[in-house]
Amino acid sequence: MPGEEAKLLPHLKEHIALAKEIERDFVTESEKESDETERKKNFFVYHFLHRTIAYGESIELLVEKGFYHEAVLVARTVLEGTINFEYYKDHHDIADKWFLFRIYEDGKRVANTFALASTRKWLATNNFNEKLVDRAEKEFGFNYLPKETLTFSKKSLSDLINRINDTKLRRVIRHQYDTIYYEFSQIVHWSPSGVADGEISAPLAVTAAIDALFEMLSEANKKYCLGFNKNIGKIHDAADKTVTMLTGIKTEPNRKQETK
Repeated sequence: MPGEEAKLLPHLKEHIALAKEIERDFVTESEKESDETERKKNFFVYHFLHRTIAYGESIELLVEKGFYHEAVLVARTVLEGTINFEYYKDHHDIADKWFLFRIYEDGKRVANTFALASTRKWLATNNFNEKLVDRAEKEFGFNYLPKETLTFSKKSLSDLINRINDTKLRRVIRHQYDTIYYEFSQIVHWSPSGVADGEISAPLAVTAAIDALFEMLSEANKKYCLGFNKNIGKIHDAADKTVTMLTGIKTEPNRKQETK
C-alpha cells in the first residue's frame, strides 16, 4: 500500500479547492440570512467546513513530505469531526447548543484567569449579549473550576454514529469507526503496530480527508443551493473509483444534491 497515497492526493486537492469556492459563496449568502435559527445552523456548518479544509491541507502537506504518522494523527481528528458533523446535522437543536457552548467555553477560559464577577463583563464586551450568556449558563451549568473538563456532548462517538438518520451513511461510518479509526488509534496511542505502520495508513488518512470534505461541502452547497452539484458529483465519483481500486474501501456514498 505505501506509495498509493500519491495517487489519492490529486483528488484531495480537488476537494480542497472546491470546498474553498463553496465556503466563499456560503459566507456571502449567510450574511444575507435574517432568520436567527438558520443563522446558528449555518454557523455550525461553516466552522466545520472551514476547519476541515485546514485539516485537509495539513494532511496533504504532511503526506507530501513523508510525515505519514503525523498525517494519521490529523486524519483521526477528521474522522471524529465527520461523526460529530453527521450527528449535529440530523439534530437541529444541537446547532443552538453548539452556539451556546462557544459562549460557555469563552466564559470558562476567562473565569480561570479572572474573578467570576468579571466574566460576565468580559463576555458582554466581546459581543455576547446577556440573554445568550443566561441561556448558556442555564444549559451547561457554568461551574468555574479550573481543572474541570469541558464536555459539550456526553455521548460517545459510537453512540453518535447510532443516531445518524441516514441508514446507508450510518453503516459506512460505523465501518470506518470499527476499522480505520481503530487503525489510526494505534498510531495515536503508540502501540507497537502503530509506531511501525504509519506509512501503511497514509492512503487511509487521505481518504478520511476526502470523505469529510465531501460531506461538509455537500451540506454547505445544499444550505443555500449554491449550484455546485455537478462539480461535487464529478470530483467525488473520480475519487471514489481511485479509492476503491487502491484500498477496496468505498468513500462516503454520493447523495443527490437538491437544487432550486
